[in-house]
Amino acid sequence: MSAALGYQYACWGGLKHVNDSSQVGKMMAFLHSYLIPSSSNVLGMIVNYDVFGDQTMLWGLPRTERDGFWGSGSFSSRSNPPGGVPSGLKADLTVCKGGDGCDYESVQHAVNAAPEKSDKPFVIFIKSGVYEEKVRVPLGKRNVVFLGGWHRENCNYRVHECDAAGDQHLQLRHRW
Repeated sequence: MSAALGYQYACWGGLKHVNDSSQVGKMMAFLHSYLIPSSSNVLGMIVNYDVFGDQTMLWGLPRTERDGFWGSGSFSSRSNPPGGVPSGLKADLTVCKGGDGCDYESVQHAVNAAPEKSDKPFVIFIKSGVYEEKVRVPLGKRNVVFLGGWHRENCNYRVHECDAAGDQHLQLRHRW
């Protein structure tokens, strides 16, 4: 959701440089007065739900680093691992071109096989190859982790679009 909020803000920033029609002006007003604030509110609700679950009496304004949010993490009943990729992850599924010695030939098929609402990381290891596909990661597929040889190969991805259900669509062009 934070990526979607950043994307909306970037669109607004780009539009202000080409604001030469009433249609662009209306779109900028919509982004600035409705879409960006609504997305920000939803992001706050997601964070509250992640921290406090369905105990809505504990929900409040999002905390920031000024409030000690990045400090000990003791405010949450859930574990807060340090940033970065957790060590010791083992692949649940493997993706490779050609299908030899792996579970799937496309990243999307591996995502489709991931469990719904998982509380632990579901690791999809992507072997070296060029993958040109749009990958849809539904909201119900939680904790999906993509691993591959990022540090040795080229990896390009971008959010392609987000549909009305909130599912993110990624356009991948990987050389892993």
